[in-house]
Amino acid sequence: MVLKSELFTISLEEQPSSAIKPKRIFRFKSFMFLIPVISIPIISLSLIALVYASNNTSYASSTTKQPSPLFYSLFSAKPKVLGATTQGFEGEDPRPHIIKQFYQGYYGNNAPLADYGDFIVESADKWKIDWRLIPAIGMCESNGGKSIPEDSYNAWGWAASERDLAEKTGNYNNNSWEAGIERVTKGLATSYYHLINASDGIDFDEIWTIMRKYTPPSEAKGGPWAKCVWQYYSELTEFQTPAR
Repeated sequence: MVLKSELFTISLEEQPSSAIKPKRIFRFKSFMFLIPVISIPIISLSLIALVYASNNTSYASSTTKQPSPLFYSLFSAKPKVLGATTQGFEGEDPRPHIIKQFYQGYYGNNAPLADYGDFIVESADKWKIDWRLIPAIGMCESNGGKSIPEDSYNAWGWAASERDLAEKTGNYNNNSWEAGIERVTKGLATSYYHLINASDGIDFDEIWTIMRKYTPPSEAKGGPWAKCVWQYYSELTEFQTPAR
């Protein structure tokens, strides 16, 4: 049935299903076409995110300081493998080896004090001070003797005030590494050890006490000197933990 008016014509007859189906098919095909269009960017972004996360994890792992293969307990009864060389220190004083490997772990063979572990221990025992102080202070003051006034053999900033360094007074100079080690060891024993109680080892508070006289400006800055010395003193101490 068809209704007519002056403006338009209305048909009340049902449209055949064949007239509607093409539109539905077109809509369905359009939807199927949109699925890959939408999903491909999503999958691509997900893969990019995974690669980025993986790279960040790898970078973090590579930049985190890993224990050097040189670092091992010297108090174990069994010999330890050091690279391709097996070494045991049974019956020996392990402290010189600890000092050597402590510096080598940071600088390879480029830290001069790494070769003076025997003399450091000998001097510390002679003056009855904690042997760990000498390499720990030497690490903080000069990276194990790497950064020192030329030909000064002074890895500890001993007698090296800003004025001395500016005027090049030479008060900080030593004739050799042995002379420098002996000088600073004797100085700590005679001018600092009475300030602390080191009978059962040294703790952070005692290193802080040494700092107040050794380098007074550091206390006003929050004690970076004491914190640095304590860090390396503790690392040297950990070398003495027996392997389990």
